[in-house]
Amino acid sequence: MKKTYKIQDLVDLFGITTRTLRFWEEKELISPLLRVPGKRRIYGEAVIKRIKDIQNYKDRGMSLEDIKDQVDKKDKQKKQIKNEVRIIVDSSAGIEDKNLEKYKIDILPSYIFLDGRKFIDGVNINEEDVKDLSCAEVTTESPTVEDFIYAYSEMVDEGAREIISFHPNVAYSNSLNNAKVASSRVKGVNVHIVDTCSFGQIAELLAIITRDKLNKGTKVSDVLKYLVQVVSDHSSFLVASSMLNMSSLGLVDVDFKKIVNPLFRVTMNYHPLLKMNNQVDSYEMITRANSLLDAVDDLVGQLKNMLKGTKFPIKMIGVYYTCDKRNLNELITFLKGSDIPIFWQKSNFYMAAHLGTESVAVNILYER
Repeated sequence: MKKTYKIQDLVDLFGITTRTLRFWEEKELISPLLRVPGKRRIYGEAVIKRIKDIQNYKDRGMSLEDIKDQVDKKDKQKKQIKNEVRIIVDSSAGIEDKNLEKYKIDILPSYIFLDGRKFIDGVNINEEDVKDLSCAEVTTESPTVEDFIYAYSEMVDEGAREIISFHPNVAYSNSLNNAKVASSRVKGVNVHIVDTCSFGQIAELLAIITRDKLNKGTKVSDVLKYLVQVVSDHSSFLVASSMLNMSSLGLVDVDFKKIVNPLFRVTMNYHPLLKMNNQVDSYEMITRANSLLDAVDDLVGQLKNMLKGTKFPIKMIGVYYTCDKRNLNELITFLKGSDIPIFWQKSNFYMAAHLGTESVAVNILYER
């Protein structure tokens, strides 16, 4: 028999006031199962999980309006969750909503600190907000250990028996370390932490491969062995971005925070970079271009050469961009002519803050 709760039960369980519960009810964050004479409210079992969600989001600094949006979104998603094997990435992966739904991938947002204020990537701040910035102080932070514990525990409550958790290498994010600590503290589930040995965007490609193989009946242990091989073959990474990105990668020594806005815009020249990641980072500057269109032209030329000269077949390509897609017509035309699966990766504040608002990056995933 399902359990029910009165307001006083919830007060005792969570240490919150009746006034708070009624306020949440007014905001449609919680709702009673029924009302009995004397205006007493009776709540169903679902209220326990809902209050935990509300408290978790409040701890992350979210407003009640944003919390309402998130819990409503989660309610819709839960109706579709049937998998005992769950896949999770953090928001640096830049996965489009349609692929999150199609491949049943969960996403855990990172934090954004903008001029001393704290935001949650993709929840109460997005890539569009970057365009209004000049030289504001922007830093990013990975989901915390507690965030991962909450996410993993939630999946266990929803029936997960295995969790495959993808993360950027520690050179780019502390997400991997936080996930490892969290996985050791969660009971009732096997959490498999996968180091992508690269940026966050490669996580989407690996997550898609994983779901495809699981859907075909491949055992989790065999999928994990396969992922180790793919990551070791790994990818090439091409990016056309700005001088700001050169600085963040340590390739040029310019402190853009000290440059006034007009000069800042003048110095936004673009450079395709070649990043080879075979467990070791090495950056090579290929060409210099004075516009994004020229940079994309150079990038396509490099891409053609790389695809011709590769020793391994190409498994798939991910294209991440923060620019107007019309600037990518040449790249789009070239990719359409190939038989390689292409995934366009959505922009988010996390990556736009690192790469700038007019950038394009191409991840190439190889397979033996």
